[in-house]
Amino acid sequence: MSKDKEKFKISFDTEKDSLVPDEDEAFERQKAQQYRDAEDNAEYYAQQAKKEEERLRREYEQKLRREKIEMMKQKQGIEEDEPEESEEEQPAQMSFWKKIENFWYHYKWVTIITAVVVIFGGYMIYDIVTKKKPDLTIIATPDNGISYRGEELESFFEGFCDDINGDGEVYVSVAFAPLDPDAASDNYAQANQSKLFSTLSSARCVLVLSDSSSDFSLENVAFSDLSGAIDSQYVSGSQLSLNSKLVQDALNWSQMPQDMYISMRTPVKTLNDSAEDMQKNCEIAQDFLKRLAEAMDKYPS
Repeated sequence: MSKDKEKFKISFDTEKDSLVPDEDEAFERQKAQQYRDAEDNAEYYAQQAKKEEERLRREYEQKLRREKIEMMKQKQGIEEDEPEESEEEQPAQMSFWKKIENFWYHYKWVTIITAVVVIFGGYMIYDIVTKKKPDLTIIATPDNGISYRGEELESFFEGFCDDINGDGEVYVSVAFAPLDPDAASDNYAQANQSKLFSTLSSARCVLVLSDSSSDFSLENVAFSDLSGAIDSQYVSGSQLSLNSKLVQDALNWSQMPQDMYISMRTPVKTLNDSAEDMQKNCEIAQDFLKRLAEAMDKYPS
């Protein structure tokens, strides 16, 4: 190798690290740092943007939820006044009538049902407590208009009865079940026939007021012979005839039918009572019939 070549090689080797000026290297480092800073800033701002987006999404969801609640309240008829923004904000107070209106809207049917139950229960209790218990009960089957004189008939019969139950007053109850042989298949007649046999299933009622047109329904009922216990011109076998001027005047019934009579059942064991209970009621009823017969015998004809 020549000395010139060796000198050039040495010179090249010595100066090859100084090909890039110092100011260029500093510039490159600055640019690289700026790129890194820009990347860091981009990541930061991306995170901030993501947080802001999440906040806006939550606010939007809360707004939708409030609007939905408000809509449901409006459908239910609940109105709320918007509170004024104040540091000393107080909850809005509903007026008395507003509270009544709100209560009625939410508990209308509960209130109505409760009121009906209370009224019905109160009426039942009142009826049980105040209802008069009859000292004597008579079932009447004629379909001749006598049912329209029910009050007069009861008041008339009470004059021949005592205060049996000891409640301080005399009360004779006449239960009407009009029967007509020509309308035996009618619903009304069938209902009255059911009423008759329902009443006769108890020993409470032992007297039956009937006539020649309705006695067909009593063919299977056993009646006691009154002729041996009551000496009266109005007694014939098991029948005490009501064809008397006394009864006619008491009922103020000038055209009163002449074929009505009262019979007393034979003491037997019923569906609900014993024969002994019915015997006691028959003794009371027989005393009633005897007084009635004596009054009709003495009354001017």
